[in-house]
Amino acid sequence: MKVYKPMLKLIVAFLVFLPLVTSAASSTEQFNQPISNSSMFSWYSNSSMATGTANISDSQAQDGKIMRLSIGANQAAYPGQGSNLVSRQMYHYGTYEGRMKTANCASDEGVINGFFTYFNDGSDSNGNGLPDNSEIDIEWLCAEPQSILITIWTDYNDPTAISRRVYRKINVATGTVEYTRYATTFGGSYTDLSNSQGENQPTTVQAIPGYNSATAFYEYGFNWTASNVTLWVVNPSNGQKIVLWDYRGPSARIPQNPAAFMVNLWHHPNWTPECCANATNPPRATRSLDIDWLRFTPQGDIPSDTVAPSAPSNLQAASKTHNSVNLSWNAATDNVGVVGYDIYQNGGSNPVASSSSTNITINGLNPSTAYSFAVKARDAAGNRSANSNSLSVTTNNPPTSGNGLQATFVKTSDWGNGYVGVYRITNNGSSAVDGWTLSFDLPSNATIASWWDATQAKNGNRYTAGNLGWNQRIEVGQTREFGFSGSYSGAWVNPSNCIVNGQSCSGGTTSQNLALGRPVQVSSAETSALGGANATDGNSNTRWASSYSDPQWIQVDLGSSKNLSKVVLNWEAAYARVYQVQVSDDASTWRTLSTVSNGDGGTDTLNVNGSGRYLRVYATQRATEWGYSLWEIAAYN
Repeated sequence: MKVYKPMLKLIVAFLVFLPLVTSAASSTEQFNQPISNSSMFSWYSNSSMATGTANISDSQAQDGKIMRLSIGANQAAYPGQGSNLVSRQMYHYGTYEGRMKTANCASDEGVINGFFTYFNDGSDSNGNGLPDNSEIDIEWLCAEPQSILITIWTDYNDPTAISRRVYRKINVATGTVEYTRYATTFGGSYTDLSNSQGENQPTTVQAIPGYNSATAFYEYGFNWTASNVTLWVVNPSNGQKIVLWDYRGPSARIPQNPAAFMVNLWHHPNWTPECCANATNPPRATRSLDIDWLRFTPQGDIPSDTVAPSAPSNLQAASKTHNSVNLSWNAATDNVGVVGYDIYQNGGSNPVASSSSTNITINGLNPSTAYSFAVKARDAAGNRSANSNSLSVTTNNPPTSGNGLQATFVKTSDWGNGYVGVYRITNNGSSAVDGWTLSFDLPSNATIASWWDATQAKNGNRYTAGNLGWNQRIEVGQTREFGFSGSYSGAWVNPSNCIVNGQSCSGGTTSQNLALGRPVQVSSAETSALGGANATDGNSNTRWASSYSDPQWIQVDLGSSKNLSKVVLNWEAAYARVYQVQVSDDASTWRTLSTVSNGDGGTDTLNVNGSGRYLRVYATQRATEWGYSLWEIAAYN
């Protein structure tokens, strides 16, 4: 998204003098009278080419009347020159709703439709050095009417363009969440929020097949409180509210100040959707955004939602390994909208994991062990459904030792800047091997675009492949293979540091990870799904995450006193700036083996010299505003 905030200065001067609504009554504008007679909204523009006209007849409107915001051919750029509908009062927490049809224009025109709250008077009530920006945006780019862009702003400094905002893009026609991010600059770096439990819900949305915001009226809305913002669109075929984003991140990322309720239509010369890099041109003809009605309901006047979702059905195990189970189920329904699912294990009263989609992998299980699972649906109000059907699953037997396995890499095809590679795993031992995992380092000048015949995970340039159900077992003398393809630049270099089932792919031995599968205790966990056991399960796709405070620690019981020469920490994006690696004989008195005072994330390989039964990472300064998060802890003697 490109900078356009400075142009809102022209509107800000108008907003500063708006009164704050204190009434507890819901207010609706039907636009069945001239806009000058409206007690709720007024119209504004700096351009003679822009118009805003209410009381226009339209057979698709629920009461036959609409408000039409229009901009002209070759309209000047930015919001102040656009057509702006602005509330006559400032609103605060509550529900904002509207029924609209966005402008229909050519795919190379840079026309923006907005439904949002906005206020920025330059004050800094949270004391972070940036002016407060109280803004919640739902926007449509004319070139991509099947998608919705949502942005939640808390700060914006006009001269420097430094901001604080979270944003998400959803293709409503396919139900695809394309990304969820946090950023402080425009067009530069951002933080991917796809692994943030409270900031990336739901991870998929129910599709509205054929959705096109410019060809039909749709109802949109959001509920704004001090602790969350929930945004939705209504499926016109069944009246179901489809939750686009249930944002429950840190309070510092949720607007706290009253704001104007606005709808606008304007031209942007350099903000383009991913689909259409040339969508920067001014409109070639008059373009219009039609509004059927707008409504605001203060928080105290919103009827409480006490209706629970229906129970999920057809819970089943899609696949399983010796330490994990992949669960799937049929979606639940709700009168407002399902925002997530909670997974319960062995009859427990607290969920062991949560998912916003209809599948999840439960990791950290014990081999050859029976488990029972059930799933409940959850809506934005916190109502939970009855249990799904109960499912009993027994995990597989543990993988046989890899002493007899050897693996070789073969590049089977090369076309100068692309390749196809295959790993062949042969059992040269004396007994069958039940389950395999192979990891390797790919050169930095190469990438992998697709895999086949294996599960896959990536951490930096370290890739890990695992067996599928059908190729899990390798009999004596049998060879299994998996492959991948991708691109590279410069001279080709084969993958290196190949490990299969914990041992060298050449058949030699490697040092054993003493922390693998060992019991863990932590100072805190952000959610039950981000517990400490994730950091020793050998799975590079699971992680421990702490609460958002200092200090925090994670402690591994190695079973008995072990001599340690190396500790490897694989940090997620929320890493430690300052921390210590410590050992203890009794988990009470600790000895420091290594101190890091300028951590930079990624993988930390620490050479140490000491012994103890308990290994602890004691972190005292976070590098981010989140807590601490580790994908994996490994310890070697």
